[in-house]
Amino acid sequence: MFAGTLNGTGVLRVRVDRAAADTVVARIVALVAEASATKAKAQLFIEKVEQYYSVGVVVATLAVFFVPFAFGAALQPALLRAMTS
Repeated sequence: MFAGTLNGTGVLRVRVDRAAADTVVARIVALVAEASATKAKAQLFIEKVEQYYSVGVVVATLAVFFVPFAFGAALQPALLRAMTS
């Protein structure tokens, strides 16, 4: 079996009955683009909250490292505590 054919010397005539926009793949692409353009209220809320959450986690991690380190804790335990918190 071959995955395709090869026309070495003859003429190949192709008649197209429908436009490319009428194919199943084109409709799927249009539906995906439409779904990507619209977002649910819950998704918009989560995106808004996650911005503050990410900043909060980074600030908390830095605080867990720098506060004990500033009061004389050794580097390795302070770093380990920050990485595992």
